[in-house]
Parts: sequence; structure tokens; C-alpha cells
Amino acid sequence: MNPPDEFRKHAAECMRMAAATRNAKEKAAWTGLAQRWTACAAVSEARYAVARQPKGAAQRGSSAAVRI
Repeated sequence: MNPPDEFRKHAAECMRMAAATRNAKEKAAWTGLAQRWTACAAVSEARYAVARQPKGAAQRGSSAAVRI
């Protein structure tokens, strides 16, 4: 399993825990954790996508590839 999928799995588990609790503070804590896992998945997804690009493809659109 790749890291973004693993992070989304953790987020889903946190949401299940939030749904299962009746305590408002616990629900907020689990929901907050789910949001953080989801954010980690988004960041990891972006990095994972860059890492899977062919070598040099990530630099083609950057200013680092422009020579003056």
C-alpha cells in the first residue's frame, strides 16, 4: 500500500471512531485527527506523484530548467 492510501485508511478509521463516540470533545478530537491524516495524504500524494515522474520531468516546468 502506498503512503497516501495508508494515510487515507487512518483518516477513515478516525472518522469511524468519531461516529462511534457520543462525547463531543472526543468526537472533535477524532475528527481533527482525521483531517490531519487527510492533509498528510494530500501532501504525500503530491510528493508520490512527483517521485513517479520520469527523471527530469519535474524540472521541465520550473525556473530551474530555464537558462538565461
